[in-house]
Amino acid sequence: SVDSTLSKLSCRFVALPYLPPSWMPRVILLRPRQKINESRGSYPLGLLQLLSAFDDSFPISVFDADSLSRVGKSFPQIKRELLERVGSEGDLPIVGITTNDANLPEALHLARFLKKKRPDCRIVLGGPGVHFDSQKLVDSFPDEIDVLVRGEGSLIFPRIVAGLAAEDQALLAKKIIHAPNINDMDSLPFPRYERLKPRSHIGKDGAGVRISVFAGAGCA
Repeated sequence: SVDSTLSKLSCRFVALPYLPPSWMPRVILLRPRQKINESRGSYPLGLLQLLSAFDDSFPISVFDADSLSRVGKSFPQIKRELLERVGSEGDLPIVGITTNDANLPEALHLARFLKKKRPDCRIVLGGPGVHFDSQKLVDSFPDEIDVLVRGEGSLIFPRIVAGLAAEDQALLAKKIIHAPNINDMDSLPFPRYERLKPRSHIGKDGAGVRISVFAGAGCA
């Protein structure tokens, strides 16, 4: 079963010794445009936290469409750059997309775009935007969503990546994965701030570099 498969896999990758080299995936963590009317930039903290769940040698990167939009790139330009990052052939691309209520439609649009251009890529959706009616979401967009994650993704995302790389049919059939509840914020991995350039996330008001931090989990 998918639960037994996930429980056996390490939550932190080193070299994925249980996967043949030809199965080594490439992971892109995608933040769509935020769709909110503000000039300040912000770090995609959730994605930087996901980076911390993987060893430095693992091929994983962040594609921040929101910051690209804030420096003047058009949506067609952003889509072209995203497609270049995913690639047209070669190793398996797994795209993890973080969502909120405002950018969920764009997240689904980008998922459909990537699936059309690279049908073998795997799409994992997470973030607050998937929580309202997860079952309806996967039922309505079965071709766009391979896996939907509810809860704290950094605790389980590496295991999902391993399952997708191994073409785990139980995982693909289950679709919706529930991450464990968080009882201790200190147990979460520290965001990898150094993986993004601070100046690429400065707002237009000239106030300088802002560094976002986690002060709590969930909505209040």
